[in-house]
Amino acid sequence: MKTRHSIRVGDALDMISIPDDSIDLIVTSPPYFGQRIYLDGVGNPITHAVGSEATPAEYLDALASFMTEAWRVIKPIGSVFVNLGDKYAGSGGHNNDRIQGTKYDPEIPTRDGPSRYVKVTEVRRKSLIGLPWRFALQAMDAGWILRQELIWDKPNGMPESVTDRTRRTHEQWFHFTKNEMYFAAVDELREPHQEVSEKRAKRGQGEDWAKNRHPPDQPPQGWTPETALHALGKLPSSVQRISTGGIRPTAEEKAKFGLPDHFAPYPAEWPRFFILGWSPVGGLILDPFAGTGTTSLVAKILDRSSISIDISPAYVKLMNWRLYVSDHEKKLTVKWRKRGLL
Repeated sequence: MKTRHSIRVGDALDMISIPDDSIDLIVTSPPYFGQRIYLDGVGNPITHAVGSEATPAEYLDALASFMTEAWRVIKPIGSVFVNLGDKYAGSGGHNNDRIQGTKYDPEIPTRDGPSRYVKVTEVRRKSLIGLPWRFALQAMDAGWILRQELIWDKPNGMPESVTDRTRRTHEQWFHFTKNEMYFAAVDELREPHQEVSEKRAKRGQGEDWAKNRHPPDQPPQGWTPETALHALGKLPSSVQRISTGGIRPTAEEKAKFGLPDHFAPYPAEWPRFFILGWSPVGGLILDPFAGTGTTSLVAKILDRSSISIDISPAYVKLMNWRLYVSDHEKKLTVKWRKRGLL
C-alpha cells in the first residue's frame, strides 16, 4: 500500500498545518522535564523546547497546550497514547543551570559536594514529583477519557546509585480518547492462551470453578467449554516487558546531523503495539514530539501514513535519513517477520 510520510520542523504546541479531525492515532513521548538539552541544526541549544520550563507547573501547562491541539486534530474515533517519565524533586538534571528558581542550599548535604544546585519545586526534596499522573489528571479535567494506564516494564533499565529505595525500571503510557466509542482492533494483539487455561477449557467447568467460585450445577453465566477461550488468544496485558534501545548513530552520523551524544528513543515495539491495535490500515499516525522518528518508521512498515514534527532541525535530518536512506526499515521488517509479528 502506498503511504505518505511528512517530516517537518515545528512546535508540537502549534499544529496549525494539520486539519481538524484528521488524525487516526497519536503516539508520542514529550521531552521529560529537566532531562535533555535539544539542539538546532548547528549544535546550539533550543531553550524554548518543552521540558526546559522553569518549574513543573509550567511544564504541565505546556503539556496541556499540546493536549488541546491533540483534541483538535484527532478524529472523534481516534486515540492518543502518551509516554512520560517522572523525576525526583531536587535531583540533578542536564539543564539545571538553565532552570529559573534553582538555588544552592548549603544546609542540604549532597554526595556531589557544595557546587550542586537543588531545584525548588512545590514537592519536597527526594519525593517523586508525580508528573505522569499530574498530566493524566489534568487531561481528564480537560475532558479526555483516560481509557487505560499501561506499564512499560524495562528489563534492562538504567542502574542507579541510590541506597535507600529500589531502582525505577518502569514508565507509564496513557491511552486517551475523545469519546466512549473509538477505533480498536485489539484482536491483532492477542497472545496465545496459557496451557493451564486450555486444559481447564477442555475439562469443562473444572474443579476450580466448582469448589471455589460456583456450585457445580451453576457455572458462570454464559460459560461453556467452547466459549471459555477466545479463538484468537488472550488479550495482551497492561504491563508489557520491553527492553529499551533504539537507534545508535555512529560518531560520523552524529557530527553530520549535529546530534547530541545521548538519545532517548522508545523501542519500535511500542508504536507497533499501538498502531496495530488502535489504527486502521492506511490510517494517519501523528507524532508531534517525533525525535528520532521511530513512530513514522513503524507506521511505514505497517502500511500507515504519518506526520512527524520536531522542534529540532537536527532530529528532522535524522528522521529523513532513517526513513529514506538507512537500512533501519529493512532490518526491523526482517526481525519482526522472523518473530512472526508481521
